[in-house]
Amino acid sequence: VNLKKYAEIAHLSLSRFSHLFKKNVGISPYKYVLSLRIEEAKELLVCSSMSVSEVAANIGIDEPSYFSRIFRKHNGCSPTEYRNRNALRY
Repeated sequence: VNLKKYAEIAHLSLSRFSHLFKKNVGISPYKYVLSLRIEEAKELLVCSSMSVSEVAANIGIDEPSYFSRIFRKHNGCSPTEYRNRNALRY
């Protein structure tokens, strides 16, 4: 997601766009996009057999260790632990 592009579409500077976004949504655009990515990762971990590295790449995070770190920060467990706890049982 290119926030600068959205700021340009709205005819705002990136700084002003970010300020107004946070004022209206309650969190910064970066945190909002990150939360969407984490939610997508949770779904992929539960519903697919992708490796953690593949899930990270699929949501736009190139570094698996960074992905694991932010996933743990948001969910209180590693991606693998999340998968093991929530995997769909058929």
